[in-house]
Amino acid sequence: NANQIYMTTEVQGLWISNNINASTPSFSNVTNYPFQQPERVFFNPYNTTEMWVTSFGNGMKMGSITVSGLANFRDANKENLIYPNPSNGLITIKSKEISIAKIFNCIGEQVSEVLLEKENNSIDVRFLNNGIYFIKLKDRVEKFILQR
Repeated sequence: NANQIYMTTEVQGLWISNNINASTPSFSNVTNYPFQQPERVFFNPYNTTEMWVTSFGNGMKMGSITVSGLANFRDANKENLIYPNPSNGLITIKSKEISIAKIFNCIGEQVSEVLLEKENNSIDVRFLNNGIYFIKLKDRVEKFILQR
């Protein structure tokens, strides 16, 4: 949306303007973004309804862009856990429900998709090159590092 912009602030959270091309644009706080120090906003080039926001001290959160153009952030499910991190090629995801984990490289390309069962799920990622990857679990995005 060429008339929309997101702005990050150090202590006032995430802000949005839907009229950035106006002579006096108006901004409003994205009230459902759950942390006051967002750092960067990324839009998924492979899914135009997804945005990711990194923060200082709260990791990365994924938001869904609604039909109205506003971002909707949900509280992350704290029950998911990825370990070890950094990994040498085998990661474990602890999950309370059956779901799909999508693995993305650092430029947003999906490199793998894995069906998760309940409890512990071991995933072999040795086929990937060393680097930083992101795992999308429903509405949560977790970062992991692969180094051998």
